Amino acid sequence: MMLLDSPWIERNPNVLAGHPVVAGTRVPVWVLKSHAENGMPVEQLAIEYNLTFDQVREVLRTAQLFSPEQLGAPDDDE
Repeated sequence: MMLLDSPWIERNPNVLAGHPVVAGTRVPVWVLKSHAENGMPVEQLAIEYNLTFDQVREVLRTAQLFSPEQLGAPDDDE
């Protein structure tokens, strides 16, 4: 699956330097994935980022196939 096969994720060179974001928002996919991996529940992510539960669930489902770097996370070595 390619990242942009999901209607929940988009890339736009004018939004966050083209890194993947939740469609229709400026919420970076890597941020949601990082918080979820650190134990933040879907419900809390939805509230914190003003998203629906479906948006969060579907974005995380797609994002699980990609590394944080592929999703635009900053490289700790930089």
